[in-house]
Amino acid sequence: MEIDISSLWGNSGVDPACRITEQNQARLCQELFALSMPSSYALSMQSLEESLINALKCQEGPIFTGFIIAFIQAEVVGFALLKRCFETVDLEFIATKESVRGQGIAQKLMDTFLELSKQSRVERILLEVSEVNKPAISLYERNAFKKIGVRERYYRNGENALIMERMI
Repeated sequence: MEIDISSLWGNSGVDPACRITEQNQARLCQELFALSMPSSYALSMQSLEESLINALKCQEGPIFTGFIIAFIQAEVVGFALLKRCFETVDLEFIATKESVRGQGIAQKLMDTFLELSKQSRVERILLEVSEVNKPAISLYERNAFKKIGVRERYYRNGENALIMERMI
């Protein structure tokens, strides 16, 4: 199984092998939205569309939205959404298709994300994760993220969020 990764990352522009275009953004948004839906902290379709439109603009400067999308053949199987503000990047969301979990897709998304962060001179990565999402917490801890705080009742279902950080 070959996993292809496409990225939209700020002023570094669109990955030359990128499968994300203005022409297919509506379909991609629907697929990304479907990946995020099983969770109680799902993204809204409007939020995804706005984020993808912003990422396609490949903004110059220190503030931008980015996407990293994993494909197996032409099928979207995972994605990461991030927002950069100067030297800090917030990992807003990472999701993989349930049928392909456990096959290294989330780690490949994370590897790409960390490499792009290093290349872009990011100093710090922040994220929030539900304290009951053990697979995600495990992924983050394996990648040197440390717990720095808790947001009480952060999610719509009342779950707390762990705040995690990694310095680059």
